[in-house]
Amino acid sequence: MTTIEHQKQVADKVLEQLYLICPEAIVAGGAPRDWYLGKPANDIDVYFSSTTTTASKLIKQLEKCFDGMQIKFEQQMGKNINPLYQTMEGLVRIIEFVLDGVKVQLIQMDTTKRLYSVVGNMSVSVCKVWYTNGKIAPTRDFLITLKSGVMFLSPKYNWNDPHPTKMAEMFKDKFTCGTQDIAKERIITMSLREGE
Repeated sequence: MTTIEHQKQVADKVLEQLYLICPEAIVAGGAPRDWYLGKPANDIDVYFSSTTTTASKLIKQLEKCFDGMQIKFEQQMGKNINPLYQTMEGLVRIIEFVLDGVKVQLIQMDTTKRLYSVVGNMSVSVCKVWYTNGKIAPTRDFLITLKSGVMFLSPKYNWNDPHPTKMAEMFKDKFTCGTQDIAKERIITMSLREGE
């Protein structure tokens, strides 16, 4: 298992190269969440967009960006995409590789505009966090979850979907599943009790 610092170095390396294609690229979801919570991640998901229209052109573009790193790019598309990502709007393809012992997934979105909404559209609040320029950026929903102990869904998702189900199981000892209203009410109740 690699350390958080090593994983951040890999993320920085990947982002630095990927900025040649997409200056708006970010690491989002599981890795920055786990780092924020003080543990290494299983892999690093890097979200980006590209003007290339085919997978072969994208692979060539990536090979030029990552020149000299001897990376073998493997693609997932259509039926081969991990079920955890199948409900993600705007997902084009996932390119996987390993860099310095860390698994990296480049997640191509269909437009830069869609890229800007990736974090806000994550299925569960506990995943709404990103990393860029050496810093972890938690969203309001993520912080509400940490403070309340309640994780909640984005619109269009339910707890039976593959990714929310995985999060519910992964965090069953840390967070309860609920709604944003329940999370906010719990924060208010805790604040009132502290004031007594």
